[in-house]
Amino acid sequence: MNLTKKTLFLAVLLLFFPIYANSISANNAVSFVTQENHFLFEDEDYQLPVVEITHEGKKYWVIPILSGNTLVTFFPVKSEAKELSLSKPLNRQLFKTADTLRSLSVEKERISKNQQVDWLFASNYVLIFEELSRGLENEIFEMNIIESTLNNADVSSQVNRMNSSLSTMSLKSGGLTQSITEAIAAEAAFASAPDALSAAKLKDEFDDAFEELFSLNADALSYRDEIQKLKQLISVSDADAATKDYLVSLADPPAEFNNIGRYVTNALSLQQAINGMYANVDSRADSLLAEFESRVERDKAFRLLYSENTSISRRTEGEFSSLQQIVNFILDENNRPYWKNKELISAMESKWSQAVRNFNERNYALAETFAEKAADDAVAIFNQGFIEAAQPPLLPQELIFQLVIALLALLAILYLYNNRGKIIKFVKQGSEEEEVELSAWKDKP
Repeated sequence: MNLTKKTLFLAVLLLFFPIYANSISANNAVSFVTQENHFLFEDEDYQLPVVEITHEGKKYWVIPILSGNTLVTFFPVKSEAKELSLSKPLNRQLFKTADTLRSLSVEKERISKNQQVDWLFASNYVLIFEELSRGLENEIFEMNIIESTLNNADVSSQVNRMNSSLSTMSLKSGGLTQSITEAIAAEAAFASAPDALSAAKLKDEFDDAFEELFSLNADALSYRDEIQKLKQLISVSDADAATKDYLVSLADPPAEFNNIGRYVTNALSLQQAINGMYANVDSRADSLLAEFESRVERDKAFRLLYSENTSISRRTEGEFSSLQQIVNFILDENNRPYWKNKELISAMESKWSQAVRNFNERNYALAETFAEKAADDAVAIFNQGFIEAAQPPLLPQELIFQLVIALLALLAILYLYNNRGKIIKFVKQGSEEEEVELSAWKDKP
């Protein structure tokens, strides 16, 4: 490798390496949505995305959120950083692409369990219609045998019409083979590198294959009528009975031809399912976007109510780190009676209650509004402080009184214990004096 090529190679590496180095994994994106923020409810789950979705050259992890088996919304996380995409037009494309990818997987799994419907866009159907194309082409030779055997003008005219139909159907069957092959390739491309364009292209490839099959079926139905006409001509010809039987058997279509109707019945069910899937993707895009925006607001409201709040920490000089913490401190029964601004306490309490209620009712914008007002009131109450003449005791008055009594009792016990010798001696001395006095009384005449 010469110097110029080495330089170019290193330049390419330097160009793409930062993107690769800074990209996050699917697990990191899921953790950002489900653990590092407060977007989800407790009963909700997620699906780990298996591939990034691309839009205008940028990649995103688009995470499905589920409630049971029901899709709730998506969370679009930028591939290069733990950051949500907040552009509604962009998210619409990301959501529809992700929804198509997920719905296609769900639909194929459902079909795999349904014995009445088969997935048309598979390699076995490529082989089926390749064989049908060859069989129809070979049928022309059999038609020519019929014509040459009977040597009848009416038969020749009928065979010529049928040979033209056989050639057309053979070409259409070959075209259907190509359409199915292209649909398989489009599906693989969409699954490995999904974007809005590949999702739309996949739908077009599906439609092309269905159209080819339905057109082939229309020709096949017409061809069956032509077969009956030819058999009628054979039956009235001058050929002997054995020859007629042989020629009639030659007039029958190839075995694969008789399955076209079954393939069409399957394709109609499959087309209905695929069209329904794409219609559902289009119809629920707005609701998925609205739910995502609601969850972003939920996270903001949650942070205002319960998480660390730098504004409150700054305005209280680090005494409190969250709105909930300062509200609970102010409303504590040991503190509430002693604040200077008693009038503002009730207003703050009402705003806090309305913020919590609106949050629980999913009115997140109102919850944010009341939370901000409650925060302003709480900071004002705290900064004005307590009543100076009656500072709130650190402990309730009754508890302090009980502690004083207990302390005095303990001091009394300690005094008695430390002077137990003197006390015992004093008691003994008193007993002896009492005995002497009693003896003297007994000795009196």
